[in-house]
Amino acid sequence: MQTVSVHLALPSGIQVHLYPGDIIGRMASAALRVDDPRVSEAHALVSLRGERLVLLALRGALLRNGKPQSAIELVAGSEIVLAAGLSLQVLAVQMPATALAIEGVEHGQVVLTASVYSLVQNDEKVRCIPGFRKDNILSIWTTGQGWRMQVRGAPAQALTQGQTLLPGVRSTAIQLAQASAQATQAAGQIGAPLRVVARFDTVQIDRQGWPTCHIGGRPARILSELVSIGAPVSWEAVAREIWADSADRDQLRTRWDRNLSSLRSKLRAAQIRTDLVHSCGSGNIELMLHQGDQVLDEG
Repeated sequence: MQTVSVHLALPSGIQVHLYPGDIIGRMASAALRVDDPRVSEAHALVSLRGERLVLLALRGALLRNGKPQSAIELVAGSEIVLAAGLSLQVLAVQMPATALAIEGVEHGQVVLTASVYSLVQNDEKVRCIPGFRKDNILSIWTTGQGWRMQVRGAPAQALTQGQTLLPGVRSTAIQLAQASAQATQAAGQIGAPLRVVARFDTVQIDRQGWPTCHIGGRPARILSELVSIGAPVSWEAVAREIWADSADRDQLRTRWDRNLSSLRSKLRAAQIRTDLVHSCGSGNIELMLHQGDQVLDEG
């Protein structure tokens, strides 16, 4: 089963295949690293929107026909300008009718839209996490034309729908439109509209008839970064903005999980819906706003 991807080329002749959730930018961990001072560390994000693949502007500008765009659909033959004299050529876009998903893991079902995943066991729970983890019990990756899997210590093999990967964990096929809808579906309680004021190291959340909720420190930084970006983004891109000194990905993930858990605990304690900070199955995270919610970026 094919996966969703885009084939891009830089003026230098470098060509890459990118997948939903991949970052284009200057940071070393970007899927497409562009070594140019005019390019932001996390410049743009490849994102699946319905049955379209789009490039979302994060901290950098995207130009088409000389005009700035917040989102540009990726279409074969088109050109996207990152800076003067620096453009991306869209060579091909692959959009299969169905996507492969892993069910029976924590959070229910994970749609495979990134290029590599690790199944990691913690206590009795199995998590399906984008990227390669050394502590994984099973790896999954795409060849562009199909999927492969490898249980630790065993030979690699093809992964198709209907396979049992681990006890209670199996692969399944899902319609692509349904898969992308999962990434933006709101969940959890709906209360009074929120007014979120982000000030970098502090965040203030107001609701009519409720006390003001004040959040500080790293949890506030997570919220502020999501407010600033304003689009789904990989957890790692946000984490590297907050912990720029952390080169080790496992250490970065530990810091991220601990502070994200702290943030959600603070929201829960204030009786604010925890889906305000929403993680989707592809490893992206976003600020989930409901009707009437307001956001002010004062950072």
